[in-house]
Amino acid sequence: MGFFVGWVNELAEGLDKITVITQKKGEYDQRDNVEVISLEKDKNKNPIVRSWKLNSHLFQLRGNYDGVFVIMAPAWAIVAFPAIKILRKKLYLWYAVWKGSWKLKLAEKLVDKIFSSVKEAFPFQSRKLELIGQGVDTDKFSRDRSVQDFNKILFLGRISPVKKIEVLFKALAKIREARPEIYQRLSCDIAGDVARGKDKHYLNELKRLATELNLGSKIKWLGKIPHKNTPEHYKRSGIFVNLTPVGSFDKSMLEAMACGNLILVSNSALANFLNPSFRELFIFRQDDLEELSEKLVKLLELNETDKYREELRNIIINNHSQEQWAQNFIKNTE
Repeated sequence: MGFFVGWVNELAEGLDKITVITQKKGEYDQRDNVEVISLEKDKNKNPIVRSWKLNSHLFQLRGNYDGVFVIMAPAWAIVAFPAIKILRKKLYLWYAVWKGSWKLKLAEKLVDKIFSSVKEAFPFQSRKLELIGQGVDTDKFSRDRSVQDFNKILFLGRISPVKKIEVLFKALAKIREARPEIYQRLSCDIAGDVARGKDKHYLNELKRLATELNLGSKIKWLGKIPHKNTPEHYKRSGIFVNLTPVGSFDKSMLEAMACGNLILVSNSALANFLNPSFRELFIFRQDDLEELSEKLVKLLELNETDKYREELRNIIINNHSQEQWAQNFIKNTE
């Protein structure tokens, strides 16, 4: 959620004041018209206590805001609803992931509008849904030709079974068998760590598989990367691979495009923003090992890739920039 600071500061450009109520806070840079209040989750483990504190702030600050915008937390929209209703404020929710829940179903009934990136990133139909793009900071995530390695493949994200990283490893092994001269010059960075303890087994299985497939010399495990440091890893890479299924419109693939990476993704939601030739180059069928390995080779052999890299970056600037995202949000809440 490190991108959220950028979202807040971008929204602050077009709004009089923003008060952020967060579970906990770390280091951040804020604009003068932004105030940050922490519910101090580290000290207040009891969610009932934090819920009470949230509602207390909503009443105390009632003269300072017109609406409440909840980010990716339907439960907090439910908690805030009674106070918002009494105070006659607006209630909005941002939600952009394929997985639904009873909390999301209930929150959808209570909020005035729901905002998401693309229709595929919201798990069910709703007349309240507004699509406003993903909101990428295209100044922070930009291209640096001086450090870019066209032969470096990057995966960046949390380590979880839904990310299907084992398919990438098997594709690399297939390239070694079929095209050893291509395999010899490529490298692969795995940036990320498990977010939940139960995914630790998956990480261990991935490392075991890499050893079993004899990929040790090609794969570099970078571990957890703070969000502020992710641009440098995108900028150093030539090809970004994302194997998450449709419905999870991963911000990482858009950040990679903004940094001039060629991409290989199995998320067909991106097809809406690509012309037919780009769809053929940059999208592969979910879990299709043959197609992934073939398209990786094609990208690694591609000549004069600058035009592709610049066009992919322009797709983000034109459809998913942070500035455009904030403008779309404000326009739809007026």
